[in-house]
Amino acid sequence: GEWGGAALLGIPLGELAARRGRRTALATGWWVASAGAALLVAAAQWELVVPLFLGLLMTGAGTAASLQARFAATDLAAPSTRARSLSLVVWMGAIGNVLGPNLGVPGEALGAVTGLSVYAAAFLIAAVASALAGGIVLAMLRPDPLRVLARRQAELAEQGEVPRAV
Repeated sequence: GEWGGAALLGIPLGELAARRGRRTALATGWWVASAGAALLVAAAQWELVVPLFLGLLMTGAGTAASLQARFAATDLAAPSTRARSLSLVVWMGAIGNVLGPNLGVPGEALGAVTGLSVYAAAFLIAAVASALAGGIVLAMLRPDPLRVLARRQAELAEQGEVPRAV
């Protein structure tokens, strides 16, 4: 489900990053994941199979975005801080992987307030968190690291220097 969605949506998100920048691709990935989690709310609440599979595929966009964020972390990092920048993103992803499956407890509390099942409420938390992640990336990831990197590499090429691999 989710990893299939990551594989399926990773290429279009990568192409979007190449065309419009990493910021746009990351935000789009998180928003597609948010929409997928919203579908999972309905699937969990009313035991619907088709929205379940579609929602799982769409949440894979969040996985693809989190994997792409690793590149964003290193796009502009100096060689001396590149490993630390990458490890910070990887650790945040690990923390998310631990916290995500534990949304049942807050999902139970939210479900008591909203009338949603525990699973539907947990997916609602994921939908809101993913939407917020997309908004934060769109608002805060400035300047776009991929565009700055491309500009720097083009300037080096104009000067006759060979851009180094990042």
